[in-house]
Amino acid sequence: MHAETITTVINRQPDDVFKYLNDINNVTEWAFNFAKELKVVDGSHKVVTPTGEFFLNYDSHPDLGLIDMWGGPTKDQMSPLPVRVLPLADGSSAVTFTLTQTPDVDDAIFQKQVASLSEESTGLKKRLEK
Repeated sequence: MHAETITTVINRQPDDVFKYLNDINNVTEWAFNFAKELKVVDGSHKVVTPTGEFFLNYDSHPDLGLIDMWGGPTKDQMSPLPVRVLPLADGSSAVTFTLTQTPDVDDAIFQKQVASLSEESTGLKKRLEK
């Protein structure tokens, strides 16, 4: 199993970045490779991805700039994607995403997931710096 952390500096106040990322309704905008559609099924959020539907839930701690995004094919098989929004001295934000390889994902697929998240992180920067 592996883990990869992607960090992007965004020239925007941390509170603004956190608020945007913490709004689950924005996931299809910034996670454009992964989340093709967001829907609510029986009171739970689900994303439609290129490989199927996944439950999605956020556990947020604004005072720490931390959003644990939990996703998985069932509510009992949720894996975390920890996201951290850190304030920088110049008023900008460092956003980190840590992707952890799960046992059911082989190395080649995991590397594709990392590349996809990296592309989405770059897109997030462009979107929030407009």
